[in-house]
Amino acid sequence: MSETNNSSVYSDPIHLAHGDHSITQLIPTVFEGIVFLHWSRNVKLALSSKNKLGFLTGKCAKPNDTDPKLQDWIRTDYTVLRWILHSLSESISSSLTYVTSSKELWEELNERYNQSNAPMLYQLRKDMLHITQGDESVWEDLRSLDGIPNCDCGAVTKCSCYLLKKIVDRDNTHMLIDFLMGLDKKYESLRGRILAMDPLLTVNQAFSKVH
Repeated sequence: MSETNNSSVYSDPIHLAHGDHSITQLIPTVFEGIVFLHWSRNVKLALSSKNKLGFLTGKCAKPNDTDPKLQDWIRTDYTVLRWILHSLSESISSSLTYVTSSKELWEELNERYNQSNAPMLYQLRKDMLHITQGDESVWEDLRSLDGIPNCDCGAVTKCSCYLLKKIVDRDNTHMLIDFLMGLDKKYESLRGRILAMDPLLTVNQAFSKVH
């Protein structure tokens, strides 16, 4: 009978094991504003292993005020909230102190950073190019970016599938990412916010925020 009770306790997502402290960092990688998909997947895997993913998905919803498990649920939800906050950079976590539940925190992070593939593209291109700003000014970096070639024959104007817009949007994204990759480390927080925007800024708009 005792073994059955213990099994029931451990299968309850509200239950906290002895090692489940709120100061624990859930995963070794700290999220700094880029590559959200990879980071969020690791968070969900870690929470699944602790039987706590339901706090983010809503499956383990908050009990009503008369439920005897309410206080235990609040304590566990606070622990999950702290786990995620400790897996964020200081600048990001400090901007989320107003959230009151782990589900609200998760939804806010998805709203901010899961809007486009620009952060992932940024990291991939940075890994390939290894660009740093060095001593060049932001303006020199902006001027060094190539512009979009013009169509001299006029054929593009007759296209009905919006190919030109697709090319322009793609090139603008690449130019923006190249520009952001060249910025100094002091712009890291701003860079993360720009990459999370949907739609993305143009290079000139990004420059105006940095200059």
